[in-house]
Amino acid sequence: MILDGVSKIGILGFGREGLSVYDFLRRDYSDLEIHVFDRRTKDTFAEDLLEEFENAGVVLHLGEDYLSELNQVQMLVKSPGVNPRQPEIVRFLGLGGSYTTATNLFFERVSGKVIGITGSKGKSTTSTLIYECLTASDRQVFLVGNIGEPILNYLELDSPEVFFVVEMSSQQLEDFQGRVDYALFTSFFADHMDYHGGMEAYVDAKVNLFRNAKLTIYNGDDEVVTQILKSRGVLARSCQKYGFKFRVLTDSDYSNSDCSIFLNELPYLSSKDVKLLGSHNLKNMMLVSALGLELGLDKHVLQNVFYKFTGLQHRMELFPVNNFHVVNDSSSVTPESTLACLKAFSSYDRKILILGGMDRGYDYSILNDALTDEDQIVVMPNLRDKITLQLGVNGVHLVDDLDSAISKAVELVDDDDLIVFSPGAPSYNMFKNFYERGDEFLKTIKAL
Repeated sequence: MILDGVSKIGILGFGREGLSVYDFLRRDYSDLEIHVFDRRTKDTFAEDLLEEFENAGVVLHLGEDYLSELNQVQMLVKSPGVNPRQPEIVRFLGLGGSYTTATNLFFERVSGKVIGITGSKGKSTTSTLIYECLTASDRQVFLVGNIGEPILNYLELDSPEVFFVVEMSSQQLEDFQGRVDYALFTSFFADHMDYHGGMEAYVDAKVNLFRNAKLTIYNGDDEVVTQILKSRGVLARSCQKYGFKFRVLTDSDYSNSDCSIFLNELPYLSSKDVKLLGSHNLKNMMLVSALGLELGLDKHVLQNVFYKFTGLQHRMELFPVNNFHVVNDSSSVTPESTLACLKAFSSYDRKILILGGMDRGYDYSILNDALTDEDQIVVMPNLRDKITLQLGVNGVHLVDDLDSAISKAVELVDDDDLIVFSPGAPSYNMFKNFYERGDEFLKTIKAL
């Protein structure tokens, strides 16, 4: 077992997952001396939690220098957002220390069937659809990981009959040591280069899931995904092997009304039948359907789930404001996801697109094909120079923050136009995460 022989352990990063790890250690390893390492200061912790720490003898290492005393423990349980390449952690490992993760602690113990989902985009929607399909099929299932509750919270509910649907990020997969029963690969493009240190490391992190899966399912029409799996020697099964075919029924792939899925040459699902916009969402439904057939689920049950599913918060949410419409796509953290959003709403003659966030070196020129001369772009820091150079539209408006971006967009919008909040960049330089960013966008624009 991973924790055998460990007497002093550190929880590295104390958010929701860190608290889950703490509860797990207190329950199953009550003799361990627990240390908490976190950048936050003591006054940001709840009083009852601090009292619990004191009573349990937990040693706190907080503030800017929180990594300076790692040598006081033998092993760390690292949260996914903490980069192990930091000098203090590298030094700790070099001196004989080690680290594990909540994910690995879970997989060491789980007896239920595990479905792992990863990809650069579409993980959350695909994971939720799988969960809904299994629920509708009367299977006992839990949605855990990035999108659900912390994974260790569910060990007490584990049994061989249970399904765990686990959305897995590249940060979780880089040091993943478990094994899943089924794995789905949704999509791939450059992301998280600052965390992984390069494209090859990012690819390897994703592929680590498929190397450790009994069965991997992917869309054989996706040339990038297909090539990655082939180049890494991963044996996988395409949706097409199950009889599925994705077809674009007109010359344009921008409309939401021209794509269909066929099963054994018979109509199975059309974009006209579902509430989710975008051909990428229909392709994710094809992935879920292939898994459903593998699990012996009724295809009509799957179809009914797809018909009813309205999507997740902050992902291409469309709503009316006065005489125009607004899209909240705060989850967009790459230009590829912004491109998918623009394609899904291409039927609007004029769009006001709000971009901006942390510059990770992405190429935004790919958006040019989905923009027209009528469209306007409002750019927040830190992408202003790059967007001005890379996008060929006439109207580029530079602003200082989200509030001024929304004000400018409302100033520019006319009746029947569409304001598209699809930033195409992470929010860390302005917000804690894209959920907080999306909430702020909705609150501000509704007030206006």
